Amino acid sequence: MIYSLMYGMKQKNICDVIWIGMLKNFQSFTEDELNDIYDYLVDNNIYMVMVDSDVYTNYWIYINKILKSVFVENSIDVKNEYFLNYEDFFKAFLYVNQQFGSTISNVMQKSDLIMINDIHLLLVPNCLLQKNTNAKVGIYFHRTFPSSDVLKTFPYHQEILKSILLCDVVGFHVFQNARHFLTSVQRILGLFYEIKIHGFIIISNLGRVVLVRIMHAGNDFDLLRNVLGSENVKNELQRINKKYPK
Repeated sequence: MIYSLMYGMKQKNICDVIWIGMLKNFQSFTEDELNDIYDYLVDNNIYMVMVDSDVYTNYWIYINKILKSVFVENSIDVKNEYFLNYEDFFKAFLYVNQQFGSTISNVMQKSDLIMINDIHLLLVPNCLLQKNTNAKVGIYFHRTFPSSDVLKTFPYHQEILKSILLCDVVGFHVFQNARHFLTSVQRILGLFYEIKIHGFIIISNLGRVVLVRIMHAGNDFDLLRNVLGSENVKNELQRINKKYPK
């Protein structure tokens, strides 16, 4: 979905697109191979973040075992071993976010817009703005946002909320998720939102105006039709159908 949106904007010359991502198991490559991979990716506007395998593992444990229980299931199991021993997992999560923030800061231009998608990089706004106070950052939540009661029992919830509030735009699929966010900001940080003309919801924080948007994100069906209609895809579908006949 995100790729189709960004690709469509690039194809229409609305903007250029730069991707920042992690290269898994980079230690299995030789230095020459890494250099070749780096050059190839940079030519395609993709930049690598590389972290050790232990950090990588703990980072994903933090997301899958802790963050998802909060942001997807909206609950916390206090007997969950990951919640009981969350410090190392959070340190890995923080470190990965710092590496993303540093990489973005090194490659971004003054007029660039940085878009963060979902819960994987919640601390990037804080890490990034420590290096570049003029960065324009937005975040979009593809999952639910927890109620304030659940969020308050979540370790480091204030750090995460404060980082989100360093964004210029915070987006949600539906109003219920936005309402949970606004209530959490009010009850935990004591910040109140305002509704401006045309229904815009804003929060004033540290001299910044944070715009809260409720909007559905969808697929670019023109792009999907073009891709599915390409010869390469047709040939691949024929190969799959021959290999796995109905």
